[in-house]
Formats: sequence, structure tokens, C-alpha cells
Amino acid sequence: MAIAEPDREARNLPNEIPDWGDNFSESGDLIQKRRRPWVAGLLTLLVIGLGQVYNGEFIQGVWYYLGSVGLSLLAAFLILFLPPPLNLLALALGFIYFIYIFLVSWAEAQRKGSTYCLKPYNRTYIYILLVFFSWYVVNPLVSQITQNNIVHAYRVVATSMLPTILDGDHILVNELIYKFSSPQRLDVVVFKYPRNESQYFIKRVIGLPGETIQIRAKQCYINGQPVQEKYVIHAGSSPADYPELDNFGPLTIPADSFFVMGDNRDWSMDSRTFGPIKRSKILGKAFMVYWPGTIHGEMIWSRIGKKID
Repeated sequence: MAIAEPDREARNLPNEIPDWGDNFSESGDLIQKRRRPWVAGLLTLLVIGLGQVYNGEFIQGVWYYLGSVGLSLLAAFLILFLPPPLNLLALALGFIYFIYIFLVSWAEAQRKGSTYCLKPYNRTYIYILLVFFSWYVVNPLVSQITQNNIVHAYRVVATSMLPTILDGDHILVNELIYKFSSPQRLDVVVFKYPRNESQYFIKRVIGLPGETIQIRAKQCYINGQPVQEKYVIHAGSSPADYPELDNFGPLTIPADSFFVMGDNRDWSMDSRTFGPIKRSKILGKAFMVYWPGTIHGEMIWSRIGKKID
């Protein structure tokens, strides 16, 4: 009885069956291409997890990317609920996570070297599509969730809140707090400028709904009683230019509205000029400086993590 022998070329093939992801040349040979660590690192800079895709670890790359999204949401909550300066650790979480993924992708590319067999997704257009999807679909969605509902970062470009907030300070604003409560007196709040809602202002809440506010010779009165304000300075414009800054009212604040003023009373456009702010226009409460501004060109490093109150 004759026994058919396997084809001579077949006997020279490896015993392993290549998985679905291997690419073949027209001759049927596996395509091998060196994995370069610097390319893996660069792709990780563009999108966390993309370096793993480049290294042939697609599922791992997806999990790393989802981990970065989840970490962003977790950090937003930790920033709000941990006391300063511990909440600065939440800001460092993302950086630490990125360094870890960067090093992993770099080391994996070094390990695979020139023995790597290309996968179907190892294509330039695939990388471009993944970057586009991350930058223009997922990232805006995560930003919408965190910045409009949890915490938002702003840079202050005015001196109306001196000495509490410096020109150039980068601050964090709790945009969750007023979804469950109302602004309180002395809260430092960010709100939409009534005369141009594309601009954001930052001031301190002084008067509450239903109260009567008056200013006489720079002294603020609420319901006829003087308000003690240790945070206030008077440095800036001439009273002749803005007489309402020194003498205002009396005015009864409408329901669901708040009277706000800057801490630098002589250099602040606030409710004395544009009236009380509606509750619906207040975006959140400023609570921390995470990167300092400057005084006379000098960076004040001690302000990092400073609580705003």
C-alpha cells in the first residue's frame, strides 16, 4: 500500500501555524520588520497605547488607552475631594501613568527588534485613524464630561483679584459643587461675563439673593451692616474715572442672583458696573492654584497648591 509523502516544500515549513494577524509577501513568506523603540515612544506621545499597537499588542494598547481615560476621570474627582496639597498627587497620576506606558512600549520594541512579524493593523493609515479618533472624538468627550461637570482649569489674566489670585495664575475650578448647592458669601467664583458670555470672569461673592448692598467711601454694607473684608486691597484706577467703585447703591439683589466684586476693589469691573450675576451664569468655585503667576516677573513657587479662600 502506497503512502503519500508530504510535498518537499511543505516539509521545510515551520511546525507552527501563523496566527490570523501575520502578514505574508506575495511568495507566502512572513514579512518581518524591525520595531524601533523611538517610533513606539513617539506613538505613545501621540496617544497612550498606540506604541503597543505598533508593537503588535493591539488589545493591550486598547486597555492602556481605556486606563488613561478612566484615570483622567478618577483624577478629576480626587482633585476635588483630597485636601491641598495632597490633591496635587492626582495631577501627577496621569504623568506617572504616561511614563510607565512609554517605558513599556520602548522596552517591548527593543525586545522584539528585527524578529517582529507585521500585523494587518501595522499600517500608517491605521495609526492616523486611531490618532484622529482619540484627538477628535474621545478626548473632546472626556473633556466635556470633566470640564463642564467636575473640574476645569483656567488661567487668570487680570489683577482684579489681587492679592488672592495673581495675574497669570493657573487655577482649578470645582464645577460640580453648584450642581448640588448654591454659592455662599465669600466664594471665589467663575462666571460668564453678562455683556459677552464668551468671556469668563472671576470674582468673590459678596451679596446674596434678597440682601441690600451699599458701598459708601469704599466701605461695603450688607443690610445696613458694615462687612469686614480682610482680603480687600485698593490699588489701581482713579475714583474720578469710576465713581461707582467707591460709592454704590443701595441695591436689593434680585432672587437667584449674586453680587460679586474683585478683591482689588479699585481695579475691578464687577457687579458695581454690570449688576448682579444670575445663578445660571455661575460656572463653579475656584479652589486651588496649581501653577503660579508672577510678581514683577518673578515666579512665586510657594503658591503651587495654594488654597483659594
